[in-house]
Amino acid sequence: MKNINLVKIGSDSINEENLIRLLDDMKRYEEKTWEKFIIISSGAVKLWKEVVKSRWQNIENFKDSSLASIWQSFLTQTYDRLSWDKIVWEILLDDYINNNYINSIISKLRQGKLLQRFAKKVIEVINERKDKHLAETIADLVQNDVLVILNHNDTTSEQELKNLSNKTDNDKNTIHVSEIINKYSEEIWMEIKRVIYLTNTNWIFDENKKTVKWGEVLLDNIEEEKKKYFKYILDDKSKAWTWWMLSKLKCSFEVLKFRVEESIIANSKKWLSCLENKDNSTHFVVK
Repeated sequence: MKNINLVKIGSDSINEENLIRLLDDMKRYEEKTWEKFIIISSGAVKLWKEVVKSRWQNIENFKDSSLASIWQSFLTQTYDRLSWDKIVWEILLDDYINNNYINSIISKLRQGKLLQRFAKKVIEVINERKDKHLAETIADLVQNDVLVILNHNDTTSEQELKNLSNKTDNDKNTIHVSEIINKYSEEIWMEIKRVIYLTNTNWIFDENKKTVKWGEVLLDNIEEEKKKYFKYILDDKSKAWTWWMLSKLKCSFEVLKFRVEESIIANSKKWLSCLENKDNSTHFVVK
């Protein structure tokens, strides 16, 4: 069974200097441990707007979906240029069929309840097939030594583009990818061992504002467990990263439901130390 480290790289870490260091660290760690990496990388439309201003004077005329498609292409090229003799392949993750959306339409029909049950079953089958196909595709690429980059498809996701200041879908994708990879782990012969969220902070704090370097999570009471850490972040509304940290903290708890050994929130500039000596990071494991 091949062990996988799933690394979520946020927008604040996406620059050439950081990526060179991150990819070099991954190379050395892979050679040392034989563990593999899969990257979930945000493609921030706002960041891309700043990049292209020097090239296009009429940047305001671009739709956000168009900017997203340009950025996704640029992001893959950057990873490919900086990676260590590896083929880089990006997979764009689309939104799955949403039960609420289907139900809102069907409920207006006379035969609403019957059609709702039928639609739910169809949705379950379609989404399950998509899950398995995605897991098999990722596994095939990883087994053939391809560096897999996963990214939410901002170009086709209307909801994602409605509120560019609330970009947490790639955080949530860590949950989905962990679930499907570990669900089919026996078939694809690989599993997610760790999920690492790279940020611009070293660790988080508990309800008493004390640094948390190691936390044990009781999955049977996960909502109460979250409150130990949420309260301080919510009270600290002056921090610009409040919303982003809440998203990462929530996801770091949720991934543990799917046989992930540990979830880690780490500083992107010192991130390798979170694997080598558990420093500059907060680790969560199942109690």
